[in-house]
Amino acid sequence: MQNFDFDYWKNLAALSPVEFEQQRRMALQEVRNSSPAVHQPALTTLLETLCTAQQGTPMERAVNAQTLMLESLADLKAAWTSLVEATGEGSRIERALLNAQIQIAPMGLRAPPGGSPPA
Repeated sequence: MQNFDFDYWKNLAALSPVEFEQQRRMALQEVRNSSPAVHQPALTTLLETLCTAQQGTPMERAVNAQTLMLESLADLKAAWTSLVEATGEGSRIERALLNAQIQIAPMGLRAPPGGSPPA
């Protein structure tokens, strides 16, 4: 979507939500179809997941969005753990992240208080 026109999509959503949804789905399918074949099955699954998450009441959609974010965080944490175990470089990687002002906490990644790494 190199020529994405935010105002067009914003106005379409306000004026015709049904048409907006139809065009949005077509645009997403176009992106999927133009992707390398090896990525298309995963993109199809992602699109189905996102479309399902957008169904229901506003509260249900909010819960679905939160669930997707927590699942993504769990996947990132698992990838982090796997990387540390595979490389044996946990403390070195953590020091590099701390130097980038990111702290690894039991809950996942979070910025340290005050925006600077702990002493």
